[in-house]
This record gives sequence, C-alpha cells and structure tokens, in this order.
Amino acid sequence: MPRPNPPENGIVNVIAIVIVNVIGCANNPAPVDAGPDLASPESVACSFNQGAPCPLSTAVCCIHWPTFDAQCEQTCPAGYDRIACDGPEDCAGSLCCGTYKLSARSFSTACAPACAMGSARVCHLASDCAQGEKCCTFDATMLYRMCTSSPPLMTTCS
Repeated sequence: MPRPNPPENGIVNVIAIVIVNVIGCANNPAPVDAGPDLASPESVACSFNQGAPCPLSTAVCCIHWPTFDAQCEQTCPAGYDRIACDGPEDCAGSLCCGTYKLSARSFSTACAPACAMGSARVCHLASDCAQGEKCCTFDATMLYRMCTSSPPLMTTCS
C-alpha cells in the first residue's frame, strides 16, 4: 500500500517541539484527554504502519523517520529507530524512556530503571508520569506520548 508523502519538514517540526518541551521552555496549555492506549503489554504501537502493533515476543517497531517507513522486525535495519516500548506496561517494573535526537531526526524507546538525561518517560496517561507532569502527544500522527512538566502549545495532554 503506498504511503502518503509527509510534509518535507514535518518530522523536524515535531522533534523540535518535543525538544523544546523536554528542556522545559514552553507554556502550559489546558490539559486535554490524551486518548486510549493503542497497544497492549504484549505489543508496541508502530506509528505509520497504520498503527498496527508489533508483538514484543517476536519483534519491535522499526521506524525510518525521514521516509516514515515503519515495520515490525526482530532487529532494526541500519538507519531505523527501535521502538521497544510504548508505555510502562511493556517494561516489567522499569520505565519506558523515549529519546529524541534532533540532529539525527530520530526518536527511539527502551526500557530502563531510570530515564537518562535528554530522554523522558513514555506514557499513555498522566498516572504513568511523575507528580506534576502531564502525558502529552506532540503531533496528531504520533502514537507515542511523553511525560513533561511544561508542554508546548498545540499539544494534547492528560
């Protein structure tokens, strides 16, 4: 099935908004319901793959952000980002941490005991976040949400 062509700088704009959010330089909008969980503990949502989940027992979601290609694979091909979790339910007591790299135009997730500097918790609901944080999605096409204490304008938060 042919994929729609995204706006040329669309992902750069999304990543820039998220980075502004992660470093806390934006205004807080009124909270809005972030919507339902799109995957289960046995799977991870795979954005741009028509939202089809990848079964974590056999695969992760691999996304090539510049072309918006997404596929379920055991090992991601070179140039693809690994989405190994889409919320805390996938991490058996650890956190699901998301990392944006603006220079590489990439976003990846992994389970970890704590999220490293420059990354943030991936969430479905505000209850997945630390006290004082909201669970926000930064673009209508993205299935992944991040915890933040200062979401930028034009985000949807719970």
